[in-house]
Amino acid sequence: MRGNRVFSPLRYENDLLIMMNNYYFKFQIGNEGFKTWLDTGCGEVCPLSIYFGKWRADEVSIGINQQKSNQAKEQIKTFYNLEKENDVNFWIFCEEKIYCLKKVGRKIEDGPNEYIYPGDGDLPKSINSKLIAHYRKIDLPEFFSNINANQKYNRGTIKKLNNSENEFAVALINNEKISIDLNNFYKYLSPTEFETLIFLIFSENNCLCSSFRGGTLKDYDLRVRLADNYFGLPKKTFWAQVKLKSNEKLNIDGYLISTQERSSLSEKIIGIDWIRERVASSNYIQRWLKNMIFYYKNILVNF
Repeated sequence: MRGNRVFSPLRYENDLLIMMNNYYFKFQIGNEGFKTWLDTGCGEVCPLSIYFGKWRADEVSIGINQQKSNQAKEQIKTFYNLEKENDVNFWIFCEEKIYCLKKVGRKIEDGPNEYIYPGDGDLPKSINSKLIAHYRKIDLPEFFSNINANQKYNRGTIKKLNNSENEFAVALINNEKISIDLNNFYKYLSPTEFETLIFLIFSENNCLCSSFRGGTLKDYDLRVRLADNYFGLPKKTFWAQVKLKSNEKLNIDGYLISTQERSSLSEKIIGIDWIRERVASSNYIQRWLKNMIFYYKNILVNF
């Protein structure tokens, strides 16, 4: 049923299979360029722009050669490849709101003079886009609404959304729901929510857990005290390194808690299989996830 299924970001349109491409986009530092467009009364189209120097839109080879970092080169290439893509949406995280704009231009052109970068005079290379939706951050789940705080995205101008972020973007545009269950719930948590989940797991039964340290001591995130053996963990006090990643390495004298698929308690690795079992056995944690973390219009919880 529409709105109650897990779906792929692939959809049929006019009998052709088209991939919807969603991008995080930042229009000048702090999105000042986008704010300028909003302040002018939101004309028919917004000239979303990249900069990277004083070269013009038809001088992309010159622009790429001028860059010292590979990251800058890749961002320019990503932007110019948009000319070849049909279904493109840009997601702009600006203060307390999130804006979605759809590409309507076919070619990247020199941007308007009023968008020349203030201070250094870098020239805008622009593609026309139309505002199609906007949302309040507070009305969307944290793993998506805080993308602009995620270093994977916010260190650049343009970055393609992937995995759960892209899935949710597609759900928003299509007004559908993503389905979350005990197998996939962790993919839709923010880093802070994942850390809080681990805190709750070690705050039940004969366990005690410190609050999250917030980066005050690198990799030492939680201190856990077990009064008894606890699902394969021995009675002891230990430090935990908590990472919402599947390929992290243990860097402390303690346990690594991550989203890698298999645990290895003998090597002090706690994976998502162990975490999933704890969530499945706790009505309280399931209620917390369902009624606090995933209580949003575009999410269907199946536990």
